[in-house]
Amino acid sequence: MQAPTLEEVRSEIVADLEQATLEVRLSEIEASAEIWRQGAPEVDPALVMQSDLVD
Repeated sequence: MQAPTLEEVRSEIVADLEQATLEVRLSEIEASAEIWRQGAPEVDPALVMQSDLVD
């Protein structure tokens, strides 16, 4: 079995590096910020399907 060429895996490598960079940066931002997270209120799933609520 032969290893793939760089060109065959380049886009996957770039995507992985971009994701890793983003995760590191987000961790840095979160560490230096005050963040309050609240649980989302309970929403009746039937309401989500009612498009007239947004009109």
